[in-house]
Amino acid sequence: MIIPGTREHFKNKDADWIIIDMGFAKSRKSCGLLLGDPDKIEPFQFGEMVDEVAKYILQNKGPFNLMIEAPLSVAFTENGNPVGRRFEKDGKKTRYWYVGAGAAVMTGATYLLREIFSISGHRDIRLFEGFVSFKEKGTKTNHVDDVYRLYNCVLNYDEKKEDKEYHLIDPNEKEKSTGNNLVSAFKVTGMDFGIPLVIMPRVRGM
Repeated sequence: MIIPGTREHFKNKDADWIIIDMGFAKSRKSCGLLLGDPDKIEPFQFGEMVDEVAKYILQNKGPFNLMIEAPLSVAFTENGNPVGRRFEKDGKKTRYWYVGAGAAVMTGATYLLREIFSISGHRDIRLFEGFVSFKEKGTKTNHVDDVYRLYNCVLNYDEKKEDKEYHLIDPNEKEKSTGNNLVSAFKVTGMDFGIPLVIMPRVRGM
């Protein structure tokens, strides 16, 4: 069963983490993947990544904390038009869910979660959205680096560091004052996984 991840789930140091920097490319190794062991973060092609995640879930009992660096919730205006979520804008920079790379990796996440949904059975899978963006000028990054960044938020969780090293964002709270309609990105496919917590690390130059 796939459910939206919460702050309490995130704080659980004993959770079995799967972290994916999502890519959706024909031949490149566009996905970074952590399966439980932070010392074995590797790049994969999209199809390889889906197979590896499915195999890992089937071979283990869980529960799993699954973090995907892709839009997992979406927002619409009162007129039914797509609109960016509040945290998808930083000054003049934007990374809206319905434009360019956001839309592409959301498509990849849809196919991944369809596979996981079909095999999850009674295993609890807590879904989190990773958001690695608005990188400082000169920052070098790749898919493996971004998985490390997300895992470090998990590993070094400390309420005192929140908002200094990373942000934990409840999109429902962020959107309450806007009048926009926020829903699971997958509700349109018949898979409503709710609105998960968003983990947003600060990305500095390397």
